[in-house]
This record gives sequence, C-alpha cells and structure tokens, in this order.
Amino acid sequence: MPTANGVVVYSYAGDDWRDCRDYVHARLGLPTWQPGNQRNHVTVKWSEPEPERSRADRAKAIWDEGQDPRGTAAEEYLAARSLHLPAELCGSVLRYHPRCPWENERASCLIAAFRSISDDAITGVHRIRLDKPERWPKTERKMLGAVAGSAIKLDAPGERLAIAEGLESALAARQLGFGTTWALGSARRLMPIDGVNELVILGERDDASRKAAHACAEVWRARGRQVCLALPSAGDDFNSYLMMGAG
Repeated sequence: MPTANGVVVYSYAGDDWRDCRDYVHARLGLPTWQPGNQRNHVTVKWSEPEPERSRADRAKAIWDEGQDPRGTAAEEYLAARSLHLPAELCGSVLRYHPRCPWENERASCLIAAFRSISDDAITGVHRIRLDKPERWPKTERKMLGAVAGSAIKLDAPGERLAIAEGLESALAARQLGFGTTWALGSARRLMPIDGVNELVILGERDDASRKAAHACAEVWRARGRQVCLALPSAGDDFNSYLMMGAG
C-alpha cells in the first residue's frame, strides 16, 4: 500500500519486518533502505485472523443467495460423477449459486450447507466450482465458515448414521443404500450424538483417513456405541467406486 512516506506492508506469515521491507523494495524497484531515509520507511502491521463469526455470516449470506440446483450446472457436475441429484436435498442441503464469491472473483458453484450438529443452524458452506467443465469430474472446492462441530446433513439423524469426509462420497454412499448419511468436510471427527447407536464410517484408502476413522471409532465405542468401517471394494472412496460402474 503506497503512503506519503513509502509503503505499508501487511504480513500474514509472521515474517521479520526487515525481510518484508527488503522484499517489497526489491519487487517495487525502490532504492535500498538506508537509516534516516523516510521515503523508504516501511511499517509492518500484523493482521489478526478473521473472526469465526464473520466467516459464518458470509457463508450464510452465500447460502441465502443460492437457487434450486435442478436443471443447472450443479446437476450436470454431479452426473459427471455418476451421482443423482435427489429432489429432497434441493434447497435444504444443496443449492446453486451462479456468481458465488471465490477469492477475488466470482464463479458458478454448487453449494452445500454445513449445519450445527447441536442446533441445526447454518454455520458454513462448501463451495464446488462449476465454471470449468472441461476439468470435470475434478474441480476446485473451498469451505467457508465454522465447520468444526457441523456437518453437511443429507438426512435427519436416526439410530444409524453413516459419515463420509467428502460431499460426493456421502452422496455416493447414500445412493448405494447406506441410508442416513452426513459429510463432515475436513473435520473427519464426530463426537457421539444422542439417539445414534450405530455409526458407519465411510472410509477412504489413505493413511490419514484410516487414522481418523480409528480415532473416531474409539471415542464412539468408549460410549457404548456400535461402530463399523465401510470401505469400497474398488476405488479410493465410494464415489470413485460408483464412477467405475461398480454400483
């Protein structure tokens, strides 16, 4: 940021202010800083992390702007992953945003609501970018809001609950007949829930997923709940299993 006395630098990584000063001067083609030269003076300001409440509010605003995903690129994207778009999830769990905020630009997105496990309030959104269909079924994705203690609830919880990490994996498992299903995003861990006596962990074939599944299972079993780990017979997760035609 230019100022009357030089530039102001915001550091988000905790770098030494002298390194910031020298880097900015070099990139801007300014002369090397010398003591007493006020025109080359650099002030470093530390930026506090954005409050969780602010991110949750932004996520809620994005969700409120969403539309019915049926007949949009959102439905086409899911079809590219061999997934149906269940009518009962449209509007309440999944929506389409034609100009969704995405860093410093806007893009069409499939958005899914993260809801608080305790009170069902919307705390965040999962955004799946749709404006580059040539890359499908791969695409970019971002979460916004407070995700810890929340889930993408594809169904109301019952005595038996299946949980997956990714939205597509959860949709695939639901389509394959696993019943009540949630997606946890990157949270991976779910504490025991009143009324849920059996937990099915929809695993993925990687070390991080396996470790997270075992840690979650230990907590639930310690509370006297039944837990089983489900893995696809082919593919890395249940969506890749479905895309291979194994469903």
